[in-house]
Amino acid sequence: MIFTIGHTKSYEKYFKEQGVPKKAIGGSVWRTKKEAQIACPKHYSVYGVDADWKTQTVVNTEGAWHDLSIEAPLVKEV
Repeated sequence: MIFTIGHTKSYEKYFKEQGVPKKAIGGSVWRTKKEAQIACPKHYSVYGVDADWKTQTVVNTEGAWHDLSIEAPLVKEV
């Protein structure tokens, strides 16, 4: 499990409408929940991503996160 940050209202809508929404390829992800929480701005929340940090992400040279290299399911409760 890795983690992402999403606009709370939007992501909660996605979960309601889609059941198990997916994080798109290229989306920003963090290795730990704590790292994502540190980067999380107001009106955003941390969500899980069912993906592997070592094999399914690539380094982002502009920030402290990685980019997701696959489309992966989001996890609401982590």
